[in-house]
Amino acid sequence: MTDIIEKNFVISYQNLIPVLEPIIRDAGSILMKHFRGVLQRMHKEDGSFATEADIASEQLLIKRLQFVVPGAGFYAEESGIQEGNEYSWVIDPLDGTTNFVQGLPHFCISVALTKHNEPVVGIVFQPLLNEFFYAIKGEGTFLNGTRLVLSQETVCTDMVLIATTHIKRPGYAQKVKQIEGAGYASRALGAAALDLAYCAAGRSAAVFLQGGFWWDIAAGVLLIEQAGGIISQEQGEAIAPSSRVILGGLPKAHKKISRLIWE
Repeated sequence: MTDIIEKNFVISYQNLIPVLEPIIRDAGSILMKHFRGVLQRMHKEDGSFATEADIASEQLLIKRLQFVVPGAGFYAEESGIQEGNEYSWVIDPLDGTTNFVQGLPHFCISVALTKHNEPVVGIVFQPLLNEFFYAIKGEGTFLNGTRLVLSQETVCTDMVLIATTHIKRPGYAQKVKQIEGAGYASRALGAAALDLAYCAAGRSAAVFLQGGFWWDIAAGVLLIEQAGGIISQEQGEAIAPSSRVILGGLPKAHKKISRLIWE
C-alpha cells in the first residue's frame, strides 16, 4: 500500500495503520542502531537534551509522514510546531532519552494524528521488545494486532504506575505519597508515552503524570481511552495540548485516585 493519501481523499483512520506501521518501524530501526552506542548529548533551553538518535528518528518521521496526510501540521519535540490544516502529527521520536542513553530498555517512539487537537490515531512503538501499540478513535486499542480491553478482572488493582521525569516538582511528591498511602505501589520509569501504553495494556491500574508535554501524551491518551479507561486533568477536564498534569487508567482506579489527590 502506498504511504500517500490523495489530497481530496476521505481519510480512513483504520486504513492508516498499515501505512504508518512500516514508517514507525523504520524509525525504530534507527533507534536500535544507536542503542547502547556512544551518543553525543545536545542540550536544549529547557534543561533536557537530545541525541543524534532523537534527531534522525524525527527527521525520518517528518519526511515520510508529510505525504500521508497532505497539509497536516507537525507538533514535534525536536523541531517544534509547523502549522497545517485541521490535522496535525504529534511526534516524540524518542521518549525516554535519558534511559536510552544509559542503555536502559524503557523507551519508545510516540506518534499521534490529531484533528482539531483531538487524537484520532495513536501509536506507541517499543522497538526493543517489538511491541506496536495503536489506537483508532471509535475502533479500540491494539497490541501487535490483538485488541486490548481494560477490566477489573485483568488488571492488578493494587498497582499504580507513577510515571514522570519531574517527580521533584512542587506538590507532586506529596500527591504520590497520598496514593501510596492508599495501598498503591509506585514506579517512576522515565518514558511517559510507554507508561501510558503499558497502562492501556493492563500492566498498571493507573498513570499519574506531571510535567509532560503534548508529544509525550497525545498517543497514550487515545490508547487508554480506546481500551476502556478514563484519562483526564484535574476536575475531569479533557486532555489538551496544554495539559501538564494528567491521571489515567481503570475507571475504578481513576475515581479513587482522583479523590485522593484532587478533592
